[in-house]
Amino acid sequence: MRVLLLALALIAPLHAVDELPPVVFVPFEEVPTVDPKKQAVFLPYERFMALWESARPKPDQPVKPPVGAAFNDYTLTGVVRGDLAELTMAGTITGLGTEWATVALPPTLGISAFTPGDAGLVVERTATTLVLHVRGAGQHRFTATVAAAVTGDAAGRRSLTLALPAAAAGRLDLLVPQADAALSVTPAVAATTTPASGGTRLMAVLGGTAQVQIGWQPPAEVATGETVILSDGEIRLTVGERSLRYDAALALTILRRPLDTVKISLPA
Repeated sequence: MRVLLLALALIAPLHAVDELPPVVFVPFEEVPTVDPKKQAVFLPYERFMALWESARPKPDQPVKPPVGAAFNDYTLTGVVRGDLAELTMAGTITGLGTEWATVALPPTLGISAFTPGDAGLVVERTATTLVLHVRGAGQHRFTATVAAAVTGDAAGRRSLTLALPAAAAGRLDLLVPQADAALSVTPAVAATTTPASGGTRLMAVLGGTAQVQIGWQPPAEVATGETVILSDGEIRLTVGERSLRYDAALALTILRRPLDTVKISLPA
């Protein structure tokens, strides 16, 4: 096996360690008797190093991630009390590098308390933005208290609006205090409602939704007292040669309490 020897010239003075030799001699064992006119190769040092590096395998370079951090998922769990909905958000942020990175949150998200799971997660609010600062690769968890105002109209319908983070997955678990309430979610998402202790429970999948509006109508109250029935009708008799025909038309107005059944007796 031949090994390359880097040299200047036979009679040239030695160069400093950080200087580059001007010429490379190949093959090296013939350096003492090298004759440029015979079998020898002379290369500029820069060209020799380019050939040398091209023949050596290069280690794989680490691929830089497209973003420094990403919002994985969150869950919102809470209850409506009067004119306020109080929810707890539990979320997971994944850091993809060792440097600080940021994850934007909706600036209208009403956070009243924030608890990071480690020192590599910090929340910052400015006049126009709300961001999470993340440092370190891996998962960073947090919990936050979120509040949303509940509004109502003259017909008794109530609603609230939630701004949601741009996470890959999100879930909502909300308890509305009215039993058997008719709930609606805008925009349309996968959601279910079930009777629960203390009201009606709404569960919805919110991943990919930037904002959601939840509305509900309490069930109609049943009035006390007895049922009032107002009747308006007419009977028409038609006498034939050998027959008598009855035509009856009735209009009933039922007030106060509903009726399950109504019985009407007609003359024989």
